Amino acid sequence: MSTSLWFPVGRIVPAADLVGREEFLQEILARIRAGEGVVISAPRRTGKTSLTLEALRRLRSEGWLVAHVDLLRSPNEAQLAEQLLDAVLENETGVRRTLSKLRQLTSHIAGKLELKAQTKEGLELALAYAATPPDLEAALEAGNNLAERTNRTICIAFDEFQRAPQLRPDAYAFIRSVLQHHQRAVYMFLGSQGTLLEQQFTRVGSPFWNFAVVRALPQVRPASWAAYLQRKFTEFGHPIDHVIAEEMAARSGGHPHCTMVLANQFLLALFSRRDLPQHLLLAAAYDAALDDLGATYDELYRSLAARSLAQETVLRLAREQPPYAAKADPTAVRRALQHLINQGIIRRRAKGSFDFCEAMFQAYLLRETDGP
Repeated sequence: MSTSLWFPVGRIVPAADLVGREEFLQEILARIRAGEGVVISAPRRTGKTSLTLEALRRLRSEGWLVAHVDLLRSPNEAQLAEQLLDAVLENETGVRRTLSKLRQLTSHIAGKLELKAQTKEGLELALAYAATPPDLEAALEAGNNLAERTNRTICIAFDEFQRAPQLRPDAYAFIRSVLQHHQRAVYMFLGSQGTLLEQQFTRVGSPFWNFAVVRALPQVRPASWAAYLQRKFTEFGHPIDHVIAEEMAARSGGHPHCTMVLANQFLLALFSRRDLPQHLLLAAAYDAALDDLGATYDELYRSLAARSLAQETVLRLAREQPPYAAKADPTAVRRALQHLINQGIIRRRAKGSFDFCEAMFQAYLLRETDGP
């Protein structure tokens, strides 16, 4: 079966499948066009990278230079520098991993690359960077330098930016010291550990204080999910009514990744057992979707063992019990709650009240610990 017949999971989401994001996307684009830096915080697998890449695609179509770097792909400072340089130079060379390709070529490199470089300035810049070892300061300057040389503007997005101090202890202060001088560059900063990232831009005294506006990725409205699901299932030749679409969105909690996983399992059920009522197929698809997510959820739960009372607290919340157990140390519970928030597992609804960022993680915990 063609992958076009599946809902997108585990890959960049096409623009047509960015459900309920157009209004937010237009706001982000308006801020960037006005020269304002933007921070987008959201838990992992909620679509912030896909949304950002769509924003960059639209800016590129308007004549902007663009670059996207993912700090999860850079285990050290040197590799971050190389990834950033490659992303900037791709605007001119039209190829990925420009630096490694330049280093592999011999004396004919200039002639070969000149056929692909859009401008003489871009070619000269690529050759200059390829001749020296990756340097983070030079990489941070590259985007603005290219924009100045070509009389354009560049938008650079740093994904999972909260990881920067793991690559270099003074990363926030150092990066800010370089970026603050750029006149032809606008920056986006993405992070899955929202609180930790937001503090760098909102806390007085932090290196990036007031450098960019912080925008939390909003939840997708149930009506948007229902309309999308009905449209897609109709396109797949298996129309569903609005009640099933709404129930599917409700069961997934509207989380983008979970909704797509559930939708794929429901589509599989329709292919194999179309004779059964759709509400029964949806129930079976939901259990299968929990199984699909199980390995990820097991690892997530195991990771909480490193923080005192985190596992106990998340289970109490899953059971809709007060987080503060009778004999638990209140300070340790508060720290556990903050850790769960920082990890994008829960969000604060009101004082002393919390929601799971992924409703299906809550359901999985209940199924695995308390049974059906």
